[in-house]
Amino acid sequence: MTKRTFEARHKEHAKGAELKTASDMESKFFLGYPTKQTALSIGQQSGQSIIGSFENLELLCGLDFSRSEPIHTKLYETGEDSIFV
Repeated sequence: MTKRTFEARHKEHAKGAELKTASDMESKFFLGYPTKQTALSIGQQSGQSIIGSFENLELLCGLDFSRSEPIHTKLYETGEDSIFV
């Protein structure tokens, strides 16, 4: 389990979509959904088809839990150790 919020992860992905590092350039996700500005500057140089722009993606969250397993109560609480911090 991570202590980073969904907002923090989204910001990390937005930075990756700028394709400024070699690691970002290896990501099929970031190559497929670069930022609009990055897409204009790289065009088709990467050889990867640009599917869309990162700015047009929507952040969604889904979860699954079993009501019969009390350990999973952390999934839908908003306390410090829950997913939705």
